[in-house]
Amino acid sequence: EGHIHPNAVLNMTMLALRLNNIAWARNFLEAHKNIIIGENETHDYYRMNIAACLFAEKQFEESLACIPYGSTNASYHLMARRLELKIYYELNSELLPSKIDAFKMFVSRAGNKSLSANWFELLTNFGNFVHQLSLSIPGDKKRSEQLINRIQAKKLVGERGWLLEKAKALGDAKKI
Repeated sequence: EGHIHPNAVLNMTMLALRLNNIAWARNFLEAHKNIIIGENETHDYYRMNIAACLFAEKQFEESLACIPYGSTNASYHLMARRLELKIYYELNSELLPSKIDAFKMFVSRAGNKSLSANWFELLTNFGNFVHQLSLSIPGDKKRSEQLINRIQAKKLVGERGWLLEKAKALGDAKKI
């Protein structure tokens, strides 16, 4: 029986989600759930991918509940940390500022020891932009344009598409 590497599962899931084919992604995950190399008894790789699908379906609380923490696979661990911030942002959670601080501290400490320069920059920019978004007032078109320009100007930004979508939505939102 063939087995599939967790990063291949992640790549297939992310591609399907980018193509807005959530049903295909979920079917793929179910079909391969028991043959992911290195999967543990709590099915952490499977659950992380399901969390991404739930996020794509805007089922934010369910997605948050699925995220496994402490993965030894760096790709999955960093994905979990980014997804968590995105969910707290979407939920307009009061926990977001502390989660952003924790994310930035994690990236800072991991820094040169375990992250390449590109990964470090990509994650740092992501954390900084989520922070800037969280401090912005809905309906502020000038701030929205500034953020869009800043995000587009950076070469390495994690979750670029999502950040741009949120920056644009900021300008389209009604002022509170």
